[in-house]
Amino acid sequence: DVMRFALQVLIQKSKGVEVEIKDDRKSAERAQMVKLDADKLKDIVPDEGERGFAVDELERVLGSAFDELRKIYKYYASGGNMSNPEFWKLVKDAKIPTKELFGGKIDLIFVAANGPGAVGEVVDRELDPGEFMEALVRMAHVREKGRNLAEKTKSLIQNQILPNACKSESEQFRKALADKDVVFVMDKYRDALRAIFKKYSGADKSTGAAAQAAGSMNFKEIIEMLKACNLLGNGIDQHDLDIIFGAVQDSDGNDGDDAGDENEMVFPEFLEMMCTIGIYRNPNPYMPLARRLENFFGNDLVKPLQSKIKGLKLP
Repeated sequence: DVMRFALQVLIQKSKGVEVEIKDDRKSAERAQMVKLDADKLKDIVPDEGERGFAVDELERVLGSAFDELRKIYKYYASGGNMSNPEFWKLVKDAKIPTKELFGGKIDLIFVAANGPGAVGEVVDRELDPGEFMEALVRMAHVREKGRNLAEKTKSLIQNQILPNACKSESEQFRKALADKDVVFVMDKYRDALRAIFKKYSGADKSTGAAAQAAGSMNFKEIIEMLKACNLLGNGIDQHDLDIIFGAVQDSDGNDGDDAGDENEMVFPEFLEMMCTIGIYRNPNPYMPLARRLENFFGNDLVKPLQSKIKGLKLP
């Protein structure tokens, strides 16, 4: 159990032994992202025997760059999976188009990677992590020079993708939120923020499902709350909020078992989203993060809502 495992870790560390704690969620993401569907690569590698060897080599190349490619995928796939416009944003940022690999061919690569694998699989016009990796392989096949597909893919990743593409820094962001001064501010305002969350998490009565989800907040309720604070349109628009809402949910560790979870936000996610909006509102890097958040919580959230929520007080 957890206590026994923790005790074993402490004993090992007391002996000077480094203990690696496995991140099961990240391991699952790796398995999904690095595993290629060999049958879908028949058009690139027709020979079945050669294709099996090629896929093994490709998975080694993709696996060696997994950590960085994972961050890149998360950055561009703002809605969970990567849409065609998001894919094109990556392609342009990474300076991938050439005379050999231009607009029409890149669109065909997107379609081929997104195409059905298993019989009856629905084409959703969005790339999941594995399909994204396949798209990289297909672009490398057309664009790069090399003896084999693995070498071409390695060249595309090292020379175009990693140096030029943007990366999600959610891990670094959460480390910043774990700073003791920031934690102090969040604890200081926790009761007030929870009162705000409680008020607006039951605001949407438009559907039966929304009315029943009183312990969580959907996007419509977030919008209603921010309108009440006069924040919407005042330096932040609905499109920005949509991206933030999706990013917080995409990186929250949800394993996807509960249908509809992606449409609802529980209090810890709400708290993280408010921190994100606070930073968005005041990105000044020379002002300590704790101070920026304290100003945002107090002046932009609590004060405007005191007349709307009975008993809401500044700490």
